[in-house]
Amino acid sequence: MNKARIQRTAAGGGIQPSRIQKVGSVHAGIKILTKAAENIPGMRETYSEGLAAGASFDEIGAALKRVPGCPAKDPLTMKNVPYFTVRQGDFRTPGAAQAIMDAYADVRFPDPEPRLYAFPIVFMSDDLDLVYRQEYVAWSASGKHRWSEMRGDDLVCMRQGEVPVEKVSRKIMGGIPPVVDRLCDANDCPIFASGKCSHYATLAFWIPGVLGVGAIELTFKSPYAKLGITDSLDTVMAGLGRISGLHRGKPIFWISKSFDGVMRANREKGVRELTHHWIIHVEASGLDMMEVLGAGRDQVALPAPDPLKAPYVHVVKYHVAAAPPDAPEIKGFRGQLAALRDTLGWNDEDLLEWIDGQGYKQEAPAHDLECLRDMVAKLAGAAEVKALREATQNDAPDEETPF
Repeated sequence: MNKARIQRTAAGGGIQPSRIQKVGSVHAGIKILTKAAENIPGMRETYSEGLAAGASFDEIGAALKRVPGCPAKDPLTMKNVPYFTVRQGDFRTPGAAQAIMDAYADVRFPDPEPRLYAFPIVFMSDDLDLVYRQEYVAWSASGKHRWSEMRGDDLVCMRQGEVPVEKVSRKIMGGIPPVVDRLCDANDCPIFASGKCSHYATLAFWIPGVLGVGAIELTFKSPYAKLGITDSLDTVMAGLGRISGLHRGKPIFWISKSFDGVMRANREKGVRELTHHWIIHVEASGLDMMEVLGAGRDQVALPAPDPLKAPYVHVVKYHVAAAPPDAPEIKGFRGQLAALRDTLGWNDEDLLEWIDGQGYKQEAPAHDLECLRDMVAKLAGAAEVKALREATQNDAPDEETPF
């Protein structure tokens, strides 16, 4: 993802790249020595020296291959862990990796070392083709061998073009252009079936505290992470109208991991098996969706239940003094609160806890018309988000790959 391969016409008639310049990488896990490599003299020392120097895993791997007796295969293998990894060797900006660790690293029991468990991200565009790309890639010893691209409405498999043989040497501007090999269909592809091609997802973002205009990238393979991230981005886009930039001066999204159980298909045995993995999540931790969806609403268009029949929420017991002049309207909003409580699957205690967390200054918010109107608008927004999630929820794929 270092260089644009497809170009599009910009609004002003110029050409803009379909990929943002990359200035650094965050890794979804770590790379460790393989079993074949760890017992070879000099391998552990070279690996430790590379880690201490802040070298990238690619640089460490290249140094390991120079050690006598290094296996022919890659001496490093990926390992899924609860945290993310930043290596200064993966960044162009001096001190970027340390700046990220200083700002966001945390110590969590029982690991005494500071780790990057979570950090904020800012998207520079609402175009998912730029900030959340997904593609099939096959690697060879010389680098990327094949990859997928959209050409019109078709997903095609691209490969490097052949270098022509010329008797007269001459200077040519640009490299050898790639060529379209065939339509990309993973279920009808011998390369994918053999395991030499994989489906990758890459997030491109800024991290507050890291200078520069280029993007920092995080690449991973987990289909469960892909589904969850797509769901989060779609939900925020539906409510806020964008995923880019800041909200009220703060990042909208944070990246973290959780240890989740997932079902995978064991085709050799013909059964489904429950496994657990550290799964990447992108959450809109910097956004109050109820505030966003409820902004500017005077009253939600929901039928008000009969106050005498509606199950009143416990909050109406704050005061039992004489009803104010606008008691019928207040009762109507209370009925709507009760209906929204049931729609969200809450009980009275859940609703009370939510109300207490909203910071209303009135002693009894359920006895104040403006507070009631605001609560109903916010909960109606939450109900819309819940309905959207249920309507767009897709079945997760059978197989799980940690990275």
